[in-house]
Amino acid sequence: MEIKKEMPFISVITPNYNDSKTLGQMIDSIFDQDYPNIEMIVVDDGSTDGSKKLLQKKEKQYKNLKVIFLRHKGACAARNVGAKEAKGKYLSFLPADSVLYPGVLRTWINHLESNPDFDFLYGGYRFVDEETRRPMMNYMSEPFDPYFLKIQNYIDGSFPLKKELFDKMGGWDVGIKSLQDWDFWLNAVLNHNAKGFYLPEIFFETTIPHAGGLSDDSHKNWIERTTQIKNKYGIKTSAICVSSKGAEYHGKQVAKLLNADYKFSPEFKPHNYEMIYLLGFYPSIADQCGKIFENHGGLRVIHWIGGDIYQLQQMDTIHKKMLVDWIKNNADVCLTECENTRKELEAEGIRSEILPIPPKKFFPITPLPKKFTIAVYSPQNNKGYYYPELMDEVAKKCRNVEFKFFGDITQTGRKGNIEYFGRLNEAEMEKVIEGSSCLLRILPHDGLSISVEEFLTAGRRVITNIQNIKGTFNVLPDLDSIVKVIEEVKKFTEPDKKTAEYWLKELDHKKYKAFFEKLLSYDPKKYWETRANSWNEIQGEVTFDTKEVIEEIKKLNPKSLLDIGCGNGNWAKVISQEFGKRFNYFGVDVSSKMIKFAQKVNPKMKFRQLDVRELGKLKRKFDLIFAYTCLLHIPPADMAKTITELKKIGKRIMFIEPTQNVVCGIQRYIHSSAIREFEKGNILFHPRSTNIHPYEELFKIKKTVKLGERTLFIADL
Repeated sequence: MEIKKEMPFISVITPNYNDSKTLGQMIDSIFDQDYPNIEMIVVDDGSTDGSKKLLQKKEKQYKNLKVIFLRHKGACAARNVGAKEAKGKYLSFLPADSVLYPGVLRTWINHLESNPDFDFLYGGYRFVDEETRRPMMNYMSEPFDPYFLKIQNYIDGSFPLKKELFDKMGGWDVGIKSLQDWDFWLNAVLNHNAKGFYLPEIFFETTIPHAGGLSDDSHKNWIERTTQIKNKYGIKTSAICVSSKGAEYHGKQVAKLLNADYKFSPEFKPHNYEMIYLLGFYPSIADQCGKIFENHGGLRVIHWIGGDIYQLQQMDTIHKKMLVDWIKNNADVCLTECENTRKELEAEGIRSEILPIPPKKFFPITPLPKKFTIAVYSPQNNKGYYYPELMDEVAKKCRNVEFKFFGDITQTGRKGNIEYFGRLNEAEMEKVIEGSSCLLRILPHDGLSISVEEFLTAGRRVITNIQNIKGTFNVLPDLDSIVKVIEEVKKFTEPDKKTAEYWLKELDHKKYKAFFEKLLSYDPKKYWETRANSWNEIQGEVTFDTKEVIEEIKKLNPKSLLDIGCGNGNWAKVISQEFGKRFNYFGVDVSSKMIKFAQKVNPKMKFRQLDVRELGKLKRKFDLIFAYTCLLHIPPADMAKTITELKKIGKRIMFIEPTQNVVCGIQRYIHSSAIREFEKGNILFHPRSTNIHPYEELFKIKKTVKLGERTLFIADL
């Protein structure tokens, strides 16, 4: 095979298993490329659909096509076999149902050769209908960031990499059932420090995943498959998932700050997050924002960030009432950035706590520039919201002032006393702040924005129409008002270090993280004391037929019964009515308030406030321990200790628990008493307050009885 020395060789390796419908077109798309130094290796993985005949024909048609036939071993094994035969400097593992667009291989090689520090290249691709090849959707991937690659894969396995890297990696892992692309790139990036070059272009098309394929397997077994990959690379599963429909960039920065996951649509796949933290709840797309919480049983946190509150204020009365009602039922915690926005939400009937979102980086406090210079955030998107005409008028009026406009990628260069900087990266932002005396930010509505924080913590003044933010100068959104305040701010020749120190403390990253750590912390006694009043109102009585439970207690014929997690005495009342004084009853609960409720309903029965993890303090033995949805509230780490305590004081145990999670849908309805408690500032729901345990493994189960969504277990201790 003749190879031109001045142009590197690329090997396209394609595993094929019963894809004869698309395989021919795929091969043609490779050899239709305008790049000469190509070889293609198709590894047929034991196809039974006529692929062999097609491949034999194509092998005669194209001299640089090599075909290898295997017994069925799986896609990873087939790729590895092809790679062993490959002679290229670069490898690409394109699937048999894809079509490579014209000129792509030349583009890939040119970029890889021009950027030798990068080990692979990737970008976007298009899904098409298998029968008609009609475009269905584009997937553009994301800029290269190893942090987010550990959360979920955004790089298709088809894209080219250096063969040198592939050989170091040891190929594709044949033990990975699905999510093979994710495993492959994690191996490259985490184990071999590979760097990816991102090109936001569409390079090929491929068919929508079909039933029975690898994508179908990962979809059906998502948690199991993702856990396998994470365990392989020592990736910890985060308790928090950050999401945003309107502030994705900030959402990703917050995720990094919290060591959390970021997903644009966490509802798309099953998950076990303890908290979903949504930045911005935009009424104009309320259905999309709300859907993020679908099938999520953990904490639901909404951080209102300014523009979304403005949208809420503009809603008509009926739709606003419906949305506020939805928020009360579905958001466990609402946050906002400053006192102004807290009051605005309160006026709409939404209780919130103040928590500013800190910037990713705090820039140094440097001397002010010799010439008074104003920075103006004027983004390309939603430009009209930032009063662009007014900002231009201000610049024309203040001819002796320098202006730095940033945020709009379509504007660069200089015009009069305005210098345009486009969209800024971190290093560029630092230079703009260093070269500015203050920030001018005027909007119809705003909270405490990241750009304001960045300027304040760098000792710069901020001119804004948002009231009561320490270190800012307040103006009306009109020319004369702004010009007057600019003249006032021009008098300052030194940075405002005192204000900077204040905001550095308020926006401290550790303080921000600690807030969420506190939200997720779980103290059973404190939690159930908080919930006791609303729980007593909600759980007024036992809500299902008790006949089967009573019959099982009769069969066991205990002389003494300990009711653990007795709550407000519902079961004590049932037991008293059925058995009277036939046996000695004793009830315990972690909440002293619950015990008071139970004692009031059952004045002649004995109760005591006691944590079930300390049952040994009773120093007596019971014939039967009874528990109704009590073990559900024991943290997994405390289960072994709890069982040890149970064995100290009981001969047998009868417990009634759910054995699978009852997943919340997109709509969640909370009892009115719980909403009242929430509005007082009590967080009433906690994901760590409920746990599904492997009871068959933990206890010597003698009998089970199905009771609707719950199961009754009887076990010897």
